Amino acid sequence: MEPVPLRSTGKQGEVMLCVHDQSELEAIEPGQCAGVIVHSLELLAEAKRRLDCSVGIILQARDSIEEDVEAHEWTPNLLIDSFKPQVRDAVRADADFIYVRNAGTFRVLRAAVLAITDISDICIFAELKVADDEGCLSDNVSVLSALGVLQRIGVAGLLLRGDNAGELVETLTEIAPYAHISIGLCTDATAIEVYADELPNLEFFVTDRAEQLEALHRAMPEIEEKDEPEEDPDYFLASDGDQAHFVDATIDISDPIDLTEQFGETILDMEDEYSGAVKLEINSEEDVYFLAAYQYMLTRAVCISAEDPELMETALRVFDGIAIYDGTWEIDPERLAYFRTKYGLIVL
Repeated sequence: MEPVPLRSTGKQGEVMLCVHDQSELEAIEPGQCAGVIVHSLELLAEAKRRLDCSVGIILQARDSIEEDVEAHEWTPNLLIDSFKPQVRDAVRADADFIYVRNAGTFRVLRAAVLAITDISDICIFAELKVADDEGCLSDNVSVLSALGVLQRIGVAGLLLRGDNAGELVETLTEIAPYAHISIGLCTDATAIEVYADELPNLEFFVTDRAEQLEALHRAMPEIEEKDEPEEDPDYFLASDGDQAHFVDATIDISDPIDLTEQFGETILDMEDEYSGAVKLEINSEEDVYFLAAYQYMLTRAVCISAEDPELMETALRVFDGIAIYDGTWEIDPERLAYFRTKYGLIVL
């Protein structure tokens, strides 16, 4: 993962501007923003020619993309591969970063991130839209769960957007203690002024309105000097794809479950039996399909086990959460390290 390619004053967060057309681009004055986010390759080329700041391009993670690929015969990489032409274009155009905007399900956004890391180590920002006062996205995935996944699979910065500034601040305050990547907010200056005393340390502010730039610079609170949180090597933030789970090396893991057509019934039967992690045994491509199709039923931390490392990786690609590896089948240390970096695998 590339470092965040923005200038840093050290005292305040940085402002990024979303630019939609040529006129908006031409109106930007030197030093007004640390980064510009554009919507097209044409604007990307023009912005890199005109500006002395970092320039990235938006990758829209839309629900319709998932609907489009569902019209084809299912494969584990179908959704991920659908983003790769856009990613290759952005890399060839020398974008400084890719800004993945969540306009659909978290599954689609995660697939977009994996598509990027399949091709390049370019810096990735991810924007999530908070949909309710419980700190969840529109598909009921908790923002804490999303953070837990994204910061383990290569995202450098997470930004939140929403219709209610107060709820956004509450959500940011909840996730900040567990964030090992930069976090930020998509909002206007008025909201920052109102909630300045409640905001955790934020490194980025994004706006779609150029007239907000000066006001944002005035309103941004100073970043407090404090030690960055260090990840506890014995205590992990896992995810079942929807909700977050805190696990350690002593977690109770179930007996292996075969992923058959009775998978859903088995999971429901185990709800009251295990308080720890559910262990899913992957023995075939069919098992991978059942995992992809029925993972929404999972409500526990998930341990994935496969004798074949290739099947293990295929399962990790379709599982939307962060899986646990308990060492049942030995995996080459180099490949295991790759699984940790690429898919966030938690190794107990």
